[in-house]
Amino acid sequence: MASVAPIPVAATLPEGPVVVMGGHGERATGRASLIEPDGLSQVSVFADVPDDFAAIAGVPVEAGAAR
Repeated sequence: MASVAPIPVAATLPEGPVVVMGGHGERATGRASLIEPDGLSQVSVFADVPDDFAAIAGVPVEAGAAR
């Protein structure tokens, strides 16, 4: 069976800042460190729940499938 190269996360996201969320921040920090090498330069970690982020940022939260 032939191996398939993974698609870089940056290729699947719209342009602009990316916020990775997690309840405690540990998993989100780990995931952020995995996507930064894909060429994303505006990656932030928010250690709280999505509704709190939406209230603070004043923007809706978009959810994607877990990888």
